[in-house]
Amino acid sequence: MNLVPLGILIKPHGLKGYVSCRLFNKESKALKKNTKVYFNKDLDSFLIIESIAHNSNNRLIKFTGIDDRSIIEKYKNFIFYIDRNDLPELYGNENYFVDFIGCELFNQYKKRVGMVKDIIHIKNNDILVFDSHQGEKMLPFAKDLILFFDKDDKKLVMDIHEGIFG
Repeated sequence: MNLVPLGILIKPHGLKGYVSCRLFNKESKALKKNTKVYFNKDLDSFLIIESIAHNSNNRLIKFTGIDDRSIIEKYKNFIFYIDRNDLPELYGNENYFVDFIGCELFNQYKKRVGMVKDIIHIKNNDILVFDSHQGEKMLPFAKDLILFFDKDDKKLVMDIHEGIFG
C-alpha cells in the first residue's frame, strides 16, 4: 500500500466527534464516505470516514465510532494519509504533486540543481521546494515551466530563472 499525505486534522468541532481538517490541496476530492484515513504512515492506525461536512474554511470529518469530542481531541494536529489507490483517477498527462516529490530537479540546460522536497500552495500560487548545494530553495511551480517529467525515473526538468541561485 502506498500512503499519500492528504491533510492535517486541526481541532475538534462541536461535541459529537467532528474534527476540522485542512487539506494540502484545497481542491482535492479524495475524501469520501468509507475512506480509510491513516496516521503516522502506520497501516494499523486508521479511522474510517462516516461523513464529511463543510464550514467556511475547512472540511469537517466525522469518523465511524467516534461520537465524543474528547476521543477525537487526541488526533488534533495529526497529518493524515490515504491509500494512493483511493485518489481520483487522473486523465491524460496529469500528475499529483506527490509524484514530483523525491525527483531530481534539472534546469533547462540539463544541469542538476537539486532534489524536490515538497510542493506547497501559497495564496494563488504553487511553490516547489527543493534542496540544492546552496541549501533549501523555492521556485514557482506551474505547468508551463515543466519541460520534461519522468515519474518512473523521478526526473524533472524545468525552466528555472537564473535569479533563483543569486
